[in-house]
Amino acid sequence: MSTIKIAGVQMDIQLADRETNLAAMKVRLQETVEHGAQLTVFPECTTTGYCFESLEEALTVAEPIDGPTSATVGQWCQEWSTQVIYGFLESDQGTLFNSLALIGPTGVMATYRKVHLPTLGVDRFTTSG
Repeated sequence: MSTIKIAGVQMDIQLADRETNLAAMKVRLQETVEHGAQLTVFPECTTTGYCFESLEEALTVAEPIDGPTSATVGQWCQEWSTQVIYGFLESDQGTLFNSLALIGPTGVMATYRKVHLPTLGVDRFTTSG
């Protein structure tokens, strides 16, 4: 039976600041890879933040699964031969989902849309997966 090393990352996430969040992710990912992790798991809404006040505000940072964030993370995964799970706000034809993506060296491997939505934060405005 084979085993893999998994790293879980806790980090401060900046609301609606994709570039700052991506920069922090890259630093943490490089650290976990250097320590032998083959899969690094980031928090819910890593790239977008969680505490939005309206659907309109959240939609400004949402993106499709095959958007610029997954492309960036995919490049890191290819460069470092690793896999990443991260949370983001997904926009699909105007509908907002609280999603996560599994990205590997070849790009998006799997996605998940949150099903059980509490009545707080951005989940007040997202659609169940």
